[in-house]
Amino acid sequence: MKYSVALCLLTFGLLGPARASDTPKQDAVASNLENCLDGIGACHHSQLTAAQSTALDSIQHDKNLWGCLTGGDSCNHAVLDHAESVEVATAERRRNLASCESFPDACDKSKLTPEGAAEVAGIEKLQNLLNCETGVGTCDLSLLTRAQASAVAALSGDRNLLACETGDLACNIRSLPPAQAAEVGSYRRQINLLACKTGEGYCDSTLLLPSDTHALNVARRQLNALECAANDPVCDRSLVLQQTPNTVAKSGTN
Repeated sequence: MKYSVALCLLTFGLLGPARASDTPKQDAVASNLENCLDGIGACHHSQLTAAQSTALDSIQHDKNLWGCLTGGDSCNHAVLDHAESVEVATAERRRNLASCESFPDACDKSKLTPEGAAEVAGIEKLQNLLNCETGVGTCDLSLLTRAQASAVAALSGDRNLLACETGDLACNIRSLPPAQAAEVGSYRRQINLLACKTGEGYCDSTLLLPSDTHALNVARRQLNALECAANDPVCDRSLVLQQTPNTVAKSGTN
């Protein structure tokens, strides 16, 4: 309300409705008043009437107080009176506490009250426990209780087993118990053999067992025969010729 009254006083010049300017001087006075209101360009207080200057000071004071209370960059603490300074200090402490509760690493903990510091410390411990449990973010195991550390270790083992079972690169097979490591190893060899048979994905020949080699050769010949029958450019005719004598020999036997 105070701001609105002051703005009306400035707009009407305390003398009545605004009139179209009659001279360049009046234009300059109006332009200066606009600069003072907007805070853009040069504002010459000497060109303001006493009433306009008073109203403008009131507006600027209220704008500054608003900026201080809301955390704006334009806050000038020096022009606040004692009551306003106390009010602004309270608002700043509340904003800092809210920041510490949401983003502990981005706040000023030195400005927290003992109660606020204890509250933030509790939140940080909960966040650390969550990070440890999910494997996301920074986990400080030293902040955990013995029971929490045991639960976190079990969860970490479960995550690693799932990573190994699904082929995730985060898998650490060396940390698995022997039975789980054997199971994961068997799964990996199966996936690798299928990749080698079909040409899909990466085929690691070091994971193939001697018994896999024969199955792989049969599968590759079958795939090549289909490719040749389909006149696929990747067909290897030499493999077809190698198969023909064996096929003829078997036919003769029958």
